[in-house]
Amino acid sequence: MTESGKVQFVAPMTQKILQYDHCFACGSTNKKGLKLKFFQENDQAVAEFDCPSDYEGYSGLIHGGIIALLMDEAMAHAIINQGVIAVTAQMHTHYRNPMKTGCKVKVSAWIKVAKTRTIQTAAHIEDADGTIIASGEAIYIVVEKVPQAE
Repeated sequence: MTESGKVQFVAPMTQKILQYDHCFACGSTNKKGLKLKFFQENDQAVAEFDCPSDYEGYSGLIHGGIIALLMDEAMAHAIINQGVIAVTAQMHTHYRNPMKTGCKVKVSAWIKVAKTRTIQTAAHIEDADGTIIASGEAIYIVVEKVPQAE
């Protein structure tokens, strides 16, 4: 939301999606946030992330919580792209390979099943070589539907 509390629509690439300015993951005004920029690629929400050492757990490795956050945010954006606001009810994360600091990764997420009150999603993170770093699935609870910008 903007300082006035209103939802702002932005149009990265060709798809209009909701943007909340102070969100830790995607907000443009959160000084400590990741400032992820999502776009729609086919039916997926996609963002790239440069892995700075600010987010490491063990030396040279990105913290697992940041990895989970990247997928959670991507799955939320897959839902937001459909004009729906939903919150995470449960999430399962499969860590497959370490995410090293200094690398660039791509996070992609998509909707598997959408029902009236719940939405099942999936995501994965891959490095520049296409190696899967992590994958996950989540169930979201629908909070509200929002009008799409024209």
